[in-house]
Amino acid sequence: MNYIEKDKEKYWYTLFFLPLFFTPRGLYQSFVTADYLHLGDSGFVFPIYFFIGIFIFFLLLKSFILNGSLRIISSEIKFNLLILAMVGLFISSAGVIVHSDISVYIRYIQMLTGFVGLFISWYLFEYKRLNVEKFFGKLGILYFIIIILNYLYSFSQVGLASFGRGLQPSLGIIDIYQTHVYYPFIINTILFMSLPYIMKRYKYLFYIYIGVYLLYLLSWQVRGAILSFAVMIVIAIVFKFKLIQKIGITVFLFLFLIALVYYFDPELVLGRFSNIEGVKNFSGRTDIWLSVFTDFNTLKLIFGNLYFDQDGVTAHNQYIELLDMGGILLLLSLLAVLLNVFYLLLKTIKSKAIRNRNPNLLYYILILIVQWIIDFNVNVPMSNTNPSIFYWFYLNSVFVIYHLNKKGKPSLAMDKNDRGI
Repeated sequence: MNYIEKDKEKYWYTLFFLPLFFTPRGLYQSFVTADYLHLGDSGFVFPIYFFIGIFIFFLLLKSFILNGSLRIISSEIKFNLLILAMVGLFISSAGVIVHSDISVYIRYIQMLTGFVGLFISWYLFEYKRLNVEKFFGKLGILYFIIIILNYLYSFSQVGLASFGRGLQPSLGIIDIYQTHVYYPFIINTILFMSLPYIMKRYKYLFYIYIGVYLLYLLSWQVRGAILSFAVMIVIAIVFKFKLIQKIGITVFLFLFLIALVYYFDPELVLGRFSNIEGVKNFSGRTDIWLSVFTDFNTLKLIFGNLYFDQDGVTAHNQYIELLDMGGILLLLSLLAVLLNVFYLLLKTIKSKAIRNRNPNLLYYILILIVQWIIDFNVNVPMSNTNPSIFYWFYLNSVFVIYHLNKKGKPSLAMDKNDRGI
C-alpha cells in the first residue's frame, strides 16, 4: 500500500462526527408535533464524539506517561482552557457550598465536557498528522450525504412538507438532536470549513453543494444560522472566490431563492423572518437578557449566581449566560479566547509568508469571528455538551493550521494533487 492510499485511509475519522446521539435508554429518538415542535429524550443526551473524545483523552494521557511529554502546539487555546476551567471550578465549588447543592457542578461539567473537542483536534491534527482542510472537506462530503439521506427519509414520511419546518429530524435509524437549536449552526461551520477543499476538488459542482446546504438551513428555519450563512457567504465571495465565481455564485443563489419561492412557498425562504415581532425581540430573548440584570449588584457582577441555575432557562446569549452564571470572572475567561482569535487575525494579516503558505487561513479566522459575533449572541453553544465539543474542536483546529504554517509545514498529510488548497 503506497503513501497516498494510507493517507486516504486516515479520513475515516470523519465518522467521529456522525450526528449520532445516545441517551440512558439507547439511541436518541425524536418526533415532530403538529406545530413542528421537536420532542425527544430530556436530560442527558450525548453525541458519539463525546465518548470518542474521552477515549482519546486517555490515549493522549498514555502517550504523555510513556514519552514523558506531549507536544501541544496550540498554546493559546491550552492556556485559555486552563484558566476557564480553573475559574469555573472555583466559582461552581463556591456555589456548591453556598447553595448546599451538588447539582451546581452539573452546569459547570456541561461546559467542561466541551473541552473533549480539543483532545479530538490535538489527536487528529498533531498526533495522527491529518491535514485540517482536507479533513473538513471530507467531513463536508459526509454531511452532504447525511443531508440527502435526511431529505429522502423525511420525504417518504411527510412528502413536500420536508422542504420546510416539517422536515423530520431523522435518518430512519438515527435521529438528529437539537435540529432547531444548535445543529444548523454546526452545519454552517462544516459547510464553510469544507468549502476550500470542495472548490479545489470538485470545481463548479460546489454550486450544487452550497445549494443543498442552504436548502437544508432554510428548512430548519433557524434565524441565527441563516443570518450566519448570509454573512459567511459574503466572506467566502470576498476572500475565496475568483471573479467569475463571485458572479456565478451571486447569480446562482438569486435564481435558487427565486425557484424556491416559485415551486414551494415564500415561507420556505422567509421562514420565521416573516414574524416581524419575533425578529424585533429575538424570539423573546431580549426579555430574558434584561431579566439577568434584575436586582444586579456588585457581588453578582463578580461571581454571578455561583453557577446555581434557579429556573433552568438559559440566557440564549453565551456572553450574558456566563455573566449570569459566573460573573465577570467567568466571562473574561471566555473573552480572553476571543482576544486570542483577534490576535491570530492580526498576525495572519501581517505575515505574508503565512498567508502564502496557507491562503485559506485568513478566510477561516473570519468565519470563526462571525460565529463569535452571531452564534454566541443568540445561543449558548459553549455551555452545552453537544455544540460545545464541536465548537472547541473547530476553534482549536484553526489555531493548529496557524502554527503548522508558521513552522512551514502546511501540507503534513496531503498528496501532490491536494497541495495548494
